[in-house]
Amino acid sequence: MAVGANSSKKYLFEPEERLELVRAATADIDGVTADPLSGLLTDFCRAHGADAIVKGARGAVDFGLRGRMARMNSSLTAWRP
Repeated sequence: MAVGANSSKKYLFEPEERLELVRAATADIDGVTADPLSGLLTDFCRAHGADAIVKGARGAVDFGLRGRMARMNSSLTAWRP
């Protein structure tokens, strides 16, 4: 799992606190690790051998944004070695 921070968003917890919460929540799941994300998500996935990206969507606006991000991530992975 990747735990990132967006400087334009206001979070309830600091990045390191969120990372520790995710690690605690997934500690009993075999094969799941959580690491901080900086830079492009596609680069993180490539470095960690990920085959898929799963992101949450809270509503219609999020769903539309996630679709555009998915198309961009797909185009980035298509041309990068």
